[in-house]
Amino acid sequence: MRNLVQKALGEERISEICEEYGLSKEDEKIINEIFDKWDGLFGETGKKIEIVFDKTFHLPQRLIILKALFRISKEFANKKIKEKMH
Repeated sequence: MRNLVQKALGEERISEICEEYGLSKEDEKIINEIFDKWDGLFGETGKKIEIVFDKTFHLPQRLIILKALFRISKEFANKKIKEKMH
């Protein structure tokens, strides 16, 4: 099952961004799991933060994962805004 971000950007684009940050396939899997859990949590920032913390707090590369997550989220938001404007 694909989440909203995967549907909008494509799994290849998410992989490209993860590679740019030097993340492993396992890290990419964590990012996709976060997006899976975020589906349906519109406006629930606190819950989203909890999900990210639970998935990454024990990882030494958590800050890099967060940077990639933010970049992917930003691309997703920009794409959705552009779609709404057309």
